[in-house]
Amino acid sequence: MIINVVSFSKEGEKIADMLCQKDQDNLYVFKEKSVSLSEWTKNCFFMHMPMLFICACGIAVRAIAPFVDSKLTDSPVIVMDEKGNNVIPVLSGHLGGANDIAKHICDVILANPVLTTATDVAGAFAVDNFAKNNGFAIINPKVIKMVSAKSIQAETIKVFVDAKVKVLKEAPKGIILTDDIMGADVTIHPDMDSYKKKQEMFFGMPNDALHLVSKNYVIGIGCKKDKSFLELNDFINEHVIDYINSDKVYCMATIDLKKKERGLLELASYHRLMLKFFDKDELNELEGTFTSSSFVESITGTANVCERAAMAAAVEGEIVMGKKMSDGKTIALAKRKPAIMQWL
Repeated sequence: MIINVVSFSKEGEKIADMLCQKDQDNLYVFKEKSVSLSEWTKNCFFMHMPMLFICACGIAVRAIAPFVDSKLTDSPVIVMDEKGNNVIPVLSGHLGGANDIAKHICDVILANPVLTTATDVAGAFAVDNFAKNNGFAIINPKVIKMVSAKSIQAETIKVFVDAKVKVLKEAPKGIILTDDIMGADVTIHPDMDSYKKKQEMFFGMPNDALHLVSKNYVIGIGCKKDKSFLELNDFINEHVIDYINSDKVYCMATIDLKKKERGLLELASYHRLMLKFFDKDELNELEGTFTSSSFVESITGTANVCERAAMAAAVEGEIVMGKKMSDGKTIALAKRKPAIMQWL
C-alpha cells in the first residue's frame, strides 16, 4: 500500500518518521515542499491514493473539500494528531479503505482509532465493505444507506444470491438468504449479463434493493524494479483495456517482493483495485501449466509471476489470457468463479 503523508510541524514530522520506520511493509510518500497543498491534494485524488494528514482536522477538511465527489471514487483520507494519539478516517472509510488504514496505523504506533461510520459504531453489517471484500460492483450505490439503516436497527437483511454465485461462508446472524428476488434487500449476480436477464425476467428489479454484480477477472502482473506508473498503465491498457475500464476486474496480484514497488502501488490505486501479494511458496504450490522463465526464477524464486499470481487470487480460476511481456513487464488475466468469500 502507498500512503501519501503531509505534516506541518516538527512534531508531526517525528510521528511520520516513526510510522515509516515501524511499518516497513508499506510505502509512505511525503508531500514535497515545492508543491502546494492544493496541488498535492488534487493529484492524490486524481490517482485515488490514500492521504494521511498529521494535523488538525480542519486543515484536512479544507484541503480536500474542492475535490470530494463520490464515495465510489474519492480517495481515503485519514487525519492523525501531532502527538500520534488519535487516528481518524474522515473520507471513504469503507470502499476506499480509510477505516482499515487507520486501524492499521493505530496497530503500528499504538494509537486510538476514532471510527465514525455508523455501521462500525453499531458493530453492524456494512454492505459496502461486503461488496468490496468479495469483488462485487455496486450497481445502485444510493441504496447503500437504506441497507445500512436496516443493519444498524438490527433488522433482518434478506439477500438473494444467484445460483451461479458460490456461498463459501455461512451467513451471520441477521442475514437471511432468500429465493424471493423481489423481496430481497440485496441481490447478488454472477455477471452483468445475468443481472440484465433477471431484470427482463422480473420486469425490472426492486428499486429499494441494493444490486451487486461480481467482478470476475484478476490481473496478474510482474515487472522489473522501478517501472513507472505511466509505463505500467500503458502496458495494461494495451492488453486488458476492455476489462480495466468496465468494472470487470476484481483485483491485481503479484509477488510479495513487489510490496514497495511504487509504480505498481500507484497503478492499483489509480484503478481503485486491491493489490494482492503472494510469496514464492504460495505461487509455486499452484497446480497447472504455466509459462516458465529461468531468469525470473533466479530473481524471484518462482519461474512465473503474472500467471501464477492471477491464479492465486482467483477463486477456482482459469487463465483466459496467458503471459504477455514487454520491456521488463509481464501480464496475465485469470477468470474466477463468483463467490461470497466473507460476510464481515
